[in-house]
Amino acid sequence: MRRLWHLSLLLLLALLSFGSVARAQLMAPGPLAAAHASLEGDENCGRCHSSGRGVSNGLCNSCHGNVTRQGMHTRAFSGPCAKCHSDHRGRGFAMVRFNPSGFDHGQTGWPLRGAHGKTKCNQCHKGRSWIGAATACTGCHKDPHKKRFGLACLGCHNESNWKQVNLKSFNHALSKFPLRGAHAKAACGNCHGTPARYTGLDFSGCTSCHKDPHGGRFSKDCTNCHNENSWRQIQMKAGAHPGLSLANGHARVSCNRCHDRGIYRAPAKGRACNGCHKPVHEADFGNSCGRCHASIRWLGLPRKTGLASHKKTPFQLRGKHIKTDCKSCHVPSKPAQQRFRELKFDKCRHCHSDVHSGAFAKRDGGECGACHTDAGFRPASFGVRAHATTRFPLEGHHAAVP
Repeated sequence: MRRLWHLSLLLLLALLSFGSVARAQLMAPGPLAAAHASLEGDENCGRCHSSGRGVSNGLCNSCHGNVTRQGMHTRAFSGPCAKCHSDHRGRGFAMVRFNPSGFDHGQTGWPLRGAHGKTKCNQCHKGRSWIGAATACTGCHKDPHKKRFGLACLGCHNESNWKQVNLKSFNHALSKFPLRGAHAKAACGNCHGTPARYTGLDFSGCTSCHKDPHGGRFSKDCTNCHNENSWRQIQMKAGAHPGLSLANGHARVSCNRCHDRGIYRAPAKGRACNGCHKPVHEADFGNSCGRCHASIRWLGLPRKTGLASHKKTPFQLRGKHIKTDCKSCHVPSKPAQQRFRELKFDKCRHCHSDVHSGAFAKRDGGECGACHTDAGFRPASFGVRAHATTRFPLEGHHAAVP
């Protein structure tokens, strides 16, 4: 007892003999942790300690306020920070001593349910950080839908098993195959199978799900004839009919007028145009009507088509006539019968007006061919010899006058 008293007296005398700085160092509780090493020294005590109040939460928040506003700190902990995070125990002391075993994750506002309850902590809390972990599904899970269905994954999936999909609220319009018409009423299993598959499905064509009743005889694009409302509503698009265009006139003809042996069987009259249509041309254009009327367009054909066929008509196009606009002779204002079949072309005056005012009416009815050619009205072929047939033959010096 006497020895202990002597030691206390020696300590007191030592404190009284040293200066104030030395006395503070001797009274210090111990070195700061590594995270607070920069605050070492008596001049920084006020950064954490308030006079007579110990460690202040307000001073802690001045540096670590962002932590106290996250996760469980806002819900589960409201006492002094120093209660859990004490210091002055040396550089190697861990101020954050968190044991995840047995921790109630619900205190963070994000309770672990289903498969999340079996997930290891470091799968979400990476880099040894217990705060700031993402709460959105895409924060940890890769989105296989590439944001097409939004970020609310729990609208279809649950936390127990991703493969257990609830499709009651699923909007199929956001997928690559929107459901229209009768597809909207089809059972999911018809396309997705049993058990259901939602990826890797082939929907590039109708035959991906539907059997082709035509055995490949028609186009693979079923929408050329059918629509998504009903298979029985058949309307063949122009250009879709095999072997024959249904453009223009044929589009208005009922199927059974040609398909007398059944809709899907070839007509008894054959596929040639003259099987249904009587020849209307006086010129021999042959039976391949499609060469000119490929789009089932009887009138108003392209100019190049008319020029190619004009060679077989009684009126050959030569000289200036080749460059003449078709409408100059085949006037659109006239009825089709007069415009083509009844068109007169044996006399020049049927198209050309008489610029000579009837002066040559007695000469071959005033026909132009005696003086002019298809190459052009000028220069005229009317010369001295032709002048001799008029009432004023050119004689003497008159024959040399231009």
